[in-house]
Amino acid sequence: MPNRCRSRSPSNPSRQRGSIAVLSILSAIPLVLAIGGAIDFGRAAIVKARLQTALDSAGLAVGSSDPFRPDLQDVLTRYFQANYRQDQLGNVTGIGMTINEDTIDLSASANVQTVFLDIVGVNTMTVAVEAKIVRETTGLEVVMVLDNTGSMGNGGKLDALKDAATSLVNILWGNQTDPELLKVGLVPFAGAVNVGTDFDADQLNAFDAFADPGQRTDWGRGAWGGCVEARAYPQDTLDTTVAVGGNWDTFLWPDSCASSGETGCPDTVHVNVNNWWYRSNGSYHDDTTFPWTSGPNRECPRPLTRLTSNKAVLLDEINAMTATGYTHINLGAVWGWRVLSPTEPFTEGVEYDNEEWRKAVIILTDGENTTHGSVYTGYGYPSEGRLDGTTGGWASEQELNQRLAETCENMKAVGIQVYTITFNLWDQTTKEIFRQCASEPENYFDSPDNQSLQGAFRAIANQLSNLRVFQ
Repeated sequence: MPNRCRSRSPSNPSRQRGSIAVLSILSAIPLVLAIGGAIDFGRAAIVKARLQTALDSAGLAVGSSDPFRPDLQDVLTRYFQANYRQDQLGNVTGIGMTINEDTIDLSASANVQTVFLDIVGVNTMTVAVEAKIVRETTGLEVVMVLDNTGSMGNGGKLDALKDAATSLVNILWGNQTDPELLKVGLVPFAGAVNVGTDFDADQLNAFDAFADPGQRTDWGRGAWGGCVEARAYPQDTLDTTVAVGGNWDTFLWPDSCASSGETGCPDTVHVNVNNWWYRSNGSYHDDTTFPWTSGPNRECPRPLTRLTSNKAVLLDEINAMTATGYTHINLGAVWGWRVLSPTEPFTEGVEYDNEEWRKAVIILTDGENTTHGSVYTGYGYPSEGRLDGTTGGWASEQELNQRLAETCENMKAVGIQVYTITFNLWDQTTKEIFRQCASEPENYFDSPDNQSLQGAFRAIANQLSNLRVFQ
């Protein structure tokens, strides 16, 4: 038989290559998904970071707003959208807010369209963030030094000031009524400051250790109203104890005669100034209760309010302010400092080196420092030469400006945060003094009208609220 050999044809090379290609593709899918998934997760991380930044910024805006305003959710949404542009990656699906007393809990979420994970049916990824805003008024002492001079009685300015100061108190207190770590004082000022008459042994051992009631003795039918004269320079720009700076003399506007030679008329050169002396016809011309428009306490403003945590007391005193008298801003400022001080005559303030507390003073005026030859103030009459030997007018007013500037620098030197407000004021010199007096440029506010004054007080209150963001 012939030898038949059967040859076997080799395998199809193209078929082998096809099998290898399929296997390569199948094995590459996990790698592609891994790389693509990493990209998609990276995109989600970017969106999450943007969400967190926008939520924190919006939360601070909400926290710095008046807690009693009804549109806080709108405030949150506006500020969030301003910091999270919708034309970029990620679609916001929700913004939430829960307010519990001084704590605001926030949340935000967004969907991210996938690029690679869509292959396996994952079309979107959801990311979410949270933030906690805590409004803190812990360790805060504030004194409002507010102009109560006669010009504040015009154009509704005093009412606007009362409303603005009330807003500040409401913002600082929030939902609390008697917080342990918040104390606020009030110093109304005019040509002098009324320190009050209710000193007792716990506050200062005895009143005579603080002021000299025997400096002037004839009080007519009434009694000392609480105003004091300024100490001699430089003690009128400093917070020093009685042992260092001496006592304060009590304020008593001298009487004057209606005409020379009247029976019982005191020997005085101040004619037709006050007219509170007992007349030969049996009449008096002195006010015995506040507000004093005549008499020995004439133009003495409302008593100051020591540092207190009692909101109701503070609001009552704000509402009781009355416009009267000339303008000595420096005396208001230095007494604001003394109310913040831990030393006599007021001892409610914590020590300056207590790191758990901050001290701040807010000074407001609607006019420049003023004097007049026939007007008695905390520096007596200008003719007495107690303002660096000057006799009144422009020179005395410049000296008052200088002492205000020194007082501001002295307060800042001990760590007091100074805020200043000029209100409906045209005088550029006073504006510049207030600008320099403020601790920081942003601490000075020029309020040309009643409405802007409200905004200034709210802005200061928001700064003082000391907000912090917690992740």
